Order: sequence, then C-alpha cells, then structure tokens
Amino acid sequence: MSSLEQQQEKLNKLNEQIKAQKEKIDKKLGHDIIKKSGIDYSDLDKNELKLLSDKISQFLLKENTETAPTETASTETEKNDDMTISNSDSSDLNNHKEY
Repeated sequence: MSSLEQQQEKLNKLNEQIKAQKEKIDKKLGHDIIKKSGIDYSDLDKNELKLLSDKISQFLLKENTETAPTETASTETEKNDDMTISNSDSSDLNNHKEY
C-alpha cells in the first residue's frame, strides 16, 4: 500500500471518529435538554421537536449577539498576531530548510 493510500485510510478513520463524536455530543445535548426541561418524551412529535429546536437556537443566537462586543476585542488581537512578515524576515524564512 502506498504512502498516499495509507494517509487516505488514516484520514477516513479520523473522519469517522469525528462523525461518531459529533453524534455522541448531539445525543448527549438533546438528552440533557429534555431531562433538564422536564419534557415528556411522549409529547415530542416531529413538529414539537422542530418548535423546540427553533426556540433553543433563537435563544442561543440572541445570547451570542449580546456577548459579541466583548469578542471583537479578541478578534482585533488575533488580527494583530497575523501581521505580515517584512521582506528581510521572509527571505530568512525561505533560506531555512527543515527537510
């Protein structure tokens, strides 16, 4: 098996692990919301699930927009961290070889 095929196999396995972890989180989050809200499973049909998910997402979006101004300061700091390299610095980087 070639190196590229081995890397592709590793990538596929990693993607499967990520998908499984996302599903685990989805189930846990849903379970916790239902449990903590005191919702009866027998009351949950497709329409009720849709309404609940809409309410929860609207609440979270509202919460996120209310806290957004404090996050902009960290975004500006991150932008400053990504400053461009001067020509002299970039030539030094180009001359450095790790391989």
